Amino acid sequence: MNITIGKGYDSIAFGLTEKQVIEQLGQADKIYDLEYDEAENDICFEYHAIQVSLNFSPSENNRLIWIAVKDRNCKINGEYLWSKDKADIIQLFEDKLQSQHVSDDNGSLESIGFEDHGLEF
Repeated sequence: MNITIGKGYDSIAFGLTEKQVIEQLGQADKIYDLEYDEAENDICFEYHAIQVSLNFSPSENNRLIWIAVKDRNCKINGEYLWSKDKADIIQLFEDKLQSQHVSDDNGSLESIGFEDHGLEF
């Protein structure tokens, strides 16, 4: 399993419709609304066996806009990152993306992101 930054996860590409995802992966184990604000809610599909959550946005014609992967065996751009130090991972992405990261520490969860590229881990 491989995440390709800017493209998707294995055969699941950003921009697919809900129907196209269901054709490829089957019916999701769980489907629910993500309530960001009163105006619009994204829809989340969870696939437990492959440890993936997929978000579809009404503002993007219900197309896939976000992929969250929880599988530790997954690679990113062909590289296995779980055994690397955080500083090495950040440097790897700063070099590949030619962009600086943004850190957000919420106490129980630290988020590292590259906002210009829509990447967060």
